[in-house]
Amino acid sequence: MKTKLWKLMLWQTLAMAALAATAPLWAQAAEHQDAPVVVKGRIRVRPAAADPLPPLDMFVKAARIEKIALSADGTRVAFTTHVDDSHLLALYNVEDGSKKAIKLADEPLSTIGFVGNDHLMVAHTSTGLRSTCPNGVNQQAQNSFATMQQRPNVDLKDPNNGPGSGVAAVESALAFSTLSRLKSPACIHYGARATSAIIVVDLKAETATQIGTGMSEYHHAALDLPAVITAGGKTTLNGAFLELRGESMNEQPTQRVYLWQVDPVTGNGRMVDDGGGDLDRNFRYPDDWLLDAQGNPVARSVYDYAKETLTVERREGKKWKPVLSRKLEGRVSFAPQLMGYGIDGQSIVIMDRKTGGSYGYFELSPEGELREFGGDALYDRIIFHPATGRAAGMARFGESPAYALLDPGLSKVYAAAAESAPGEAVTVVATAKDPRRMIISTQGDVDAGGYYYLDLAKGSFVDLGNDHPAIPAEWIARQSVVTYQSADGLEINAILTVPSRPESRNLPLVVLPHDGPQGHDAQSFNWLAQSIASRGFAVLQPNYRGSDNAGAAFVAAGYGEWSGKMLSDLSDGARYLAAEGIADPKRVCIVGSGYGGYAALSGAVAGDGVYRCAVSIGGISDIPAYTAWVHAHRPLPDPDDMGGLEPDKTWPRALKPVRGSEATLKRYLGAGAPSPTDRAEQIVPTLLLHGENDQTVPPGQSRTMRDAAKGRAEYVQLTDCDHELTKETCRLQTAQAVTDFLLKWNP
Repeated sequence: MKTKLWKLMLWQTLAMAALAATAPLWAQAAEHQDAPVVVKGRIRVRPAAADPLPPLDMFVKAARIEKIALSADGTRVAFTTHVDDSHLLALYNVEDGSKKAIKLADEPLSTIGFVGNDHLMVAHTSTGLRSTCPNGVNQQAQNSFATMQQRPNVDLKDPNNGPGSGVAAVESALAFSTLSRLKSPACIHYGARATSAIIVVDLKAETATQIGTGMSEYHHAALDLPAVITAGGKTTLNGAFLELRGESMNEQPTQRVYLWQVDPVTGNGRMVDDGGGDLDRNFRYPDDWLLDAQGNPVARSVYDYAKETLTVERREGKKWKPVLSRKLEGRVSFAPQLMGYGIDGQSIVIMDRKTGGSYGYFELSPEGELREFGGDALYDRIIFHPATGRAAGMARFGESPAYALLDPGLSKVYAAAAESAPGEAVTVVATAKDPRRMIISTQGDVDAGGYYYLDLAKGSFVDLGNDHPAIPAEWIARQSVVTYQSADGLEINAILTVPSRPESRNLPLVVLPHDGPQGHDAQSFNWLAQSIASRGFAVLQPNYRGSDNAGAAFVAAGYGEWSGKMLSDLSDGARYLAAEGIADPKRVCIVGSGYGGYAALSGAVAGDGVYRCAVSIGGISDIPAYTAWVHAHRPLPDPDDMGGLEPDKTWPRALKPVRGSEATLKRYLGAGAPSPTDRAEQIVPTLLLHGENDQTVPPGQSRTMRDAAKGRAEYVQLTDCDHELTKETCRLQTAQAVTDFLLKWNP
């Protein structure tokens, strides 16, 4: 379905002004023929002693480059960015240097990706349970499409509000009210699944096509993201689509999934015959397929209602051969998920639950033999070779990205990418079919976040721009990874941020534990750490036990240690820096958000003299009240029944922990975790900040601490702010309050 409501007007004036404003987004390509590509060296420039402190609003702005993509042939780059309150899609042709900027509405996007060279797939992804139930993934589809609702504006005098400014052309006539009538003969939840609302932008015609409405008499929602298939000179989108029927047919489930091939230009599609059709769906529920390079199904997973069994099947001729079957017991379970081809190109990589309840990757041979591929599915991501589609290795994103590649050629390519920015944390963001053409991002020592296009075959690169260009290089605080031992001998990694001035000795220190407790801090631009460091403080961000930077065993080490060793891991870091001469042990404060806020409040009332002040941002102060609130607000059915999993939007066929999981919270808490409110009479100077719209930790937690402290803690409610402080105004208010407080109590 074509539409001019999402017309994507190419405002030449706006485009040229935007491209000028974002310099050096399209800096001149630097040629280094027959030489290793080096995009930057390590140059440390310190501000002069007389230079005034930089304004905090420099540090709290959102990253300029949001979503970025590279075409399969490596000749086109696209990314989304905000410039002067305009949301833009920026396009760059590597071969001839031409560029465009297309105006978008300010709507959330999960991913962008090229479909050939002249079309771009724009998707907003929601997460939900892999389910045959009426309230399963179809509800998530409803949420996705609702978020992508069109918002056409017509104001020819103002290109910022001109026709075609809507980021999506999803029609209001989708009539999702019919979803409430969906029925199934049986109802089971057996995993987690991403559902995507997709628009394909024609970059030449400046039109857009909604994917899912022109495929049949029913509307459809894509499960995960469809594969881009180029065969016979034609490019299509192939994948699983959820059919959104309004009523049952022949007493069969209304919620059905089919394999479709969709024309990205017209939105029209045809159902791909996987060898069964509707007859194959009599009390059977196929919902996942693995495709070959031509888009033909080679494997699928099928849930059998009558047998309550999930089967992975391989295609043999026109028939399907079962190679792995699993009884799914109970209403909520976990079924293997198809990931891609194995190393040999014949086996299939699946994600499955391992003994003990963790999740990992396995290779399933055509004969049904199951071999462990390796990795932890919650923290490691498989890398598939862009040319062959075969599993080529793993990526883990801890303090710095780490790649373990089995393919020798790809290993050399990734090594060359890492060497292109010495001393930086380099992430391979995207590769072309020839992986020597790639986009990397750099973070770390003197870098606020940069993007580069590399052509390793030619030895050339293009500087695509910096995430925080407003910050002068001399005011970017230096980051490094430090490692220390906890009191019980556990190795703890942490990010140390040292101010640009003065010299890095005997500094006042701020311990800044991350929220979570699952999660971790990495070498990347952290607006709060940089704001604090700009005022002369060293900042330590420990990845305390329970963090997800070092695998499942390290996560499990935090279970039961919410108020114990997770907290001592923080103070051990402060003692380590004092012993190294970096920090002054008499000038240490603690600042944190969420669980980090609990840690800050616990340090404030500990009475052990480690911290002289504390700041809690949306922190937890009353454990019984908080756990009762989490229980009352848990999702139903609770994803904890499957280990607290949800799809990872950045890797749609991967899973990640549910941060608000009740069961996960209980595992960390253990028995008898004390509340900071219980010891408020011995609190050190403390600042309580809380967003009035916090949906993760209720604001009453900070008010309760304020009341318990009886005037010894200052409380500031952040107007129109959520837990993540997603608005720039909220981050600025927080940065100002925190730095003012630290300069007063920890000079």
